[in-house]
Amino acid sequence: MSHPPLTISRQLELDLSDPHSLTLRYPGDVHLSQTFGRPLAGVFVGGDLTMDLPEVTGTCACDGVLATSSDVDAIRLTGRELHLSGGEIRARALSATERILIGPCKLKVDVIIAPVVHIHPEARGRVTVVECRNDRGPTKIRGEFSLTEYEENFGGAMEFLAGRGVQPLPKNLDIREIVERPYDLDRVEVQATEEPEELDALDFVDLEPIEDIADEDSFDGVSALPEDALEDEDDPATEITALPEDFDDDDTLNDEDVGIIEPAQGLPPRAATPPPPPPRSDAPRTPQTKAWFLKLDALVTDIERAYDRDLPDPIRVLRSVVDSRQTEQVTHRLDAVWTDTVKHHRQARTPVDPRVAHRFRVLSDLVEQQP
Repeated sequence: MSHPPLTISRQLELDLSDPHSLTLRYPGDVHLSQTFGRPLAGVFVGGDLTMDLPEVTGTCACDGVLATSSDVDAIRLTGRELHLSGGEIRARALSATERILIGPCKLKVDVIIAPVVHIHPEARGRVTVVECRNDRGPTKIRGEFSLTEYEENFGGAMEFLAGRGVQPLPKNLDIREIVERPYDLDRVEVQATEEPEELDALDFVDLEPIEDIADEDSFDGVSALPEDALEDEDDPATEITALPEDFDDDDTLNDEDVGIIEPAQGLPPRAATPPPPPPRSDAPRTPQTKAWFLKLDALVTDIERAYDRDLPDPIRVLRSVVDSRQTEQVTHRLDAVWTDTVKHHRQARTPVDPRVAHRFRVLSDLVEQQP
């Protein structure tokens, strides 16, 4: 059996120093079909980048067209154009200088930004911000705020983009030539994921990064968040949506409900994982730890305010866990508390306040940054 010749160019840079990741740099076109059994940390290409991998991870950037039919669980994908048709696409950012084409996949993305964005009408999932200059038509995707809408509802739109490594689109952008290019989303062939319809009442979106909510210097034993943060009746983010009569009160949680407090995947570790440290509960209290718990206190207080006096049992558990001042307890119990909170609302046939979901997401980010 004959095989095409393998040429390894002197211009190819492969970083294999970390047994847990692979980084590749090349000034021309690259077709990547394997990663030497390692997770992909980064690919930086001067031409087109085509990937047919079991899964695309890390940060992938090229000056040409980035195309893949693989599933994606990455930090950021960027290029002149993106052509994506994996069954499931997760990323903090998808960006292009000209055009993004997305097939009928399941999306879980913080931001999609390009002058022209085409998303297959059968695509589903959640995208917080979609910023483009063309008319995209209807989709089954939840969220899809423009930057202007995000700023009006939540504030911090520019910080939201910066935290995901992307820039806003240039002003006075002329997209006529890009729009006129032929495209066929049905050619981006992928089998649509079989997912049950999800309820708008449980529609959660990622909001501004934790740095915009609370910094260490702003906590002096009191909440840094305004007391009226949950009282703006005109804010569409606080609008309560009635649940349909045929609402399913099954306690089984779907991926979107659980995933709201999953941290975004980072780069693979640059060295072997060290042994776990001793339990934090045995460590002496440091100023950093005290400040960390004050932030937790403030966020839990804001969650309690959302419920007024009728606190669900999971929120009472959350308060007792934070009040225990045991770092391990907070780390290990947060996911279960969120899951129990969603179950409570399903059984009560009431929606989760979007601001409560947001505070849980910030709590999750804060737990990841524990001192």
